[in-house]
Amino acid sequence: MVYRRRHTIPAIWIMITNLAYLSAAIVLVVYSNLIVKARATRHVPTRTNGGEVASDLAMLMDLLVWTAIAAIGIPIIAWALGIKQLDLDVAQPAMGFVFMTVPVATAGFLGEPIPPLRSFRLTHIVSGVALVAKKV
Repeated sequence: MVYRRRHTIPAIWIMITNLAYLSAAIVLVVYSNLIVKARATRHVPTRTNGGEVASDLAMLMDLLVWTAIAAIGIPIIAWALGIKQLDLDVAQPAMGFVFMTVPVATAGFLGEPIPPLRSFRLTHIVSGVALVAKKV
């Protein structure tokens, strides 16, 4: 009988992989928010296009909206894979970056303004996430 030695994966690679899953979850949530906002502003209800019902149906038939719906479901799987061996006190604050990346992404891609007070609040979110995630 031949015994094979089990390969062990270094802890740093496990951590990098788990952080990659969490990063993918953040990116997909941001993508979903951007697409839904962009498509909702495209399908604005008016009297000439049939009103709100027609506008809602147009959004439901929009392929990009369906990719956004899929992009909101996939992060759940990425989250589950990411927290397998990563402490929740690191993983949960990492997901807090969604609250910072969505406004920054909408400013960059959709041209929405970020007033000075909101910028101040966003920096507080980032510093709060960094403080909470810091290992003692």
